Amino acid sequence: MPIGRKTPAQRSKRPDFTQIPVQFFGATLGLTGLALAWQRAENLHILPDVGVASVLLILAGIISVLIFTGYGLKAMRAPALVGADLMHPARVTSLGAAPMTLMLLPAGVLPSMPEWAVALSVMWLTGAFAHVALASWLVVTWLRRRPALQDVTPAWFVPLVGMVVAPSAGVDLGYAPLAAAIAFAGSIAWLVMLPIVLWRLARSPALPVDLVPGVFVLVAPPALVALALGALAELSNGTAHVAGLVVVHVAAGLSYVSCAFLLPVVLIILGRIRDIRALGFTYGWWSATFPLAALASAGLQTQAMLPTAIHHAMATGALALVTLVTATVGVLTLRLIIQRP
Repeated sequence: MPIGRKTPAQRSKRPDFTQIPVQFFGATLGLTGLALAWQRAENLHILPDVGVASVLLILAGIISVLIFTGYGLKAMRAPALVGADLMHPARVTSLGAAPMTLMLLPAGVLPSMPEWAVALSVMWLTGAFAHVALASWLVVTWLRRRPALQDVTPAWFVPLVGMVVAPSAGVDLGYAPLAAAIAFAGSIAWLVMLPIVLWRLARSPALPVDLVPGVFVLVAPPALVALALGALAELSNGTAHVAGLVVVHVAAGLSYVSCAFLLPVVLIILGRIRDIRALGFTYGWWSATFPLAALASAGLQTQAMLPTAIHHAMATGALALVTLVTATVGVLTLRLIIQRP
């Protein structure tokens, strides 16, 4: 055999980026959400600053670079597969996690690296316009070809309602009006879609077992709206005391709504536990991580605005829960990747 020529078996061992599942974007979003929750807890001195947030933020950044790069190579080498992800009613929801990650990472990096404001602005703007474009495309697609009710899942909130994360970094980067407009659109999408999603869960056949982890997304929208209100309220600090109090209590109320959604989610999971065990672990469980991170962040914000012992216990409990869940999903993901032939 000529020197330097590889056998077919050797050539097959090179990384095949076309196999990267779109669900991996749930990992970028979940890790970023966890890092931001810990950062909030440390900045508010609810937990001691021992550098956990910084480590998590670095990890989220590295994982995000790897996954975005890998999926970008997939788009170049096999655009038909990316097109299939876009057209699939379940997989397209995972794509919504990509622009959300781009809007959230700057929120964690900016406080410690303000000199990167220009680069972070480019990242945030890319995520913001990409998310608006994805949401608009989905709405037009659904209006043209009305999806079947059984195709609707709570994960549909991700590509539409996920826009409410825009103020997280948009306000500090100087794009408050744009961030507020995008967040308002996401909030309206939540109010419109919520009855449809709840009706589907109550009246249609049970979700396919591989989509069951997506029910955790029910927890995220009210928590994200609460966080958006908190970020926007900082702009008018001291200018309208009564209005500020209203925003504070509305945001706190929404964090309670997010907690309330956790109960039916747990009941649904417990009701399908046999099916879940039979299927085994899937990458879809990353969809449980960010909603819990959003719940923890909203609880920490509530504790900061309305400090009580109960709010402190709820916030720290939610942070412990999302940390445990994310760590477990991360370990199981690594094991699944290593065991894959």
